Amino acid sequence: MTLPYKKIPAAIARYTSPTGMLPPSTLDHVDGIGDFEVQAARAMRALAASAAKSGLAVASVGDYRSYDEQVALFKQRYQTFPPLPWRRHYTFEGKTWYLKLGAAGAAYPGTSNHGLGLANDMALRVNGKVVTLETEVNGLSLWEWLNTHGRTFGWSWGEATSEKWHWVYIDGDDIPAAVLAYEHQPAPPPPPRPAFNSITPLQAAAGGI
Repeated sequence: MTLPYKKIPAAIARYTSPTGMLPPSTLDHVDGIGDFEVQAARAMRALAASAAKSGLAVASVGDYRSYDEQVALFKQRYQTFPPLPWRRHYTFEGKTWYLKLGAAGAAYPGTSNHGLGLANDMALRVNGKVVTLETEVNGLSLWEWLNTHGRTFGWSWGEATSEKWHWVYIDGDDIPAAVLAYEHQPAPPPPPRPAFNSITPLQAAAGGI
């Protein structure tokens, strides 16, 4: 299988075909977004933190997909009958499957790069709702922000040019400088201790504190 990435993290190099078979130890969860390969997760956290400074809350409508999830999605979007020979079609499980009218495409099961934990279908969270990445917040969309800053964090668009939302982590184990800088920020100072108050009359009656 020809992979679209420049680099594949070493931890998942043996799991590239079929995709969707990654062991749990190679995945990490990014709060509010989803599950990704460990290095991609690091890059996603840094990207999301940077986008947040511009008022953009990164979300997802597609993160890691197991093989079974790829099969389920494929069968949701493709049909065996009636035949639609002018539509995208594949042979799977001994049958020809045609892309349903009005349905977005889905990769042949076992070939989706979501199954490597290196892809994210980017979306935006606004007032608790997940919306398209082209939605503007204070005059700026996540699509515009990603085109300017996404590659800085190792994420790239262009593999599926009809899908603006589909972004891929392409730097493998060579963690981008912007990600390392995010991870090495000093920890925020602890909150100030509350001011000391003298003991109350009840405490005094009980012998102090």
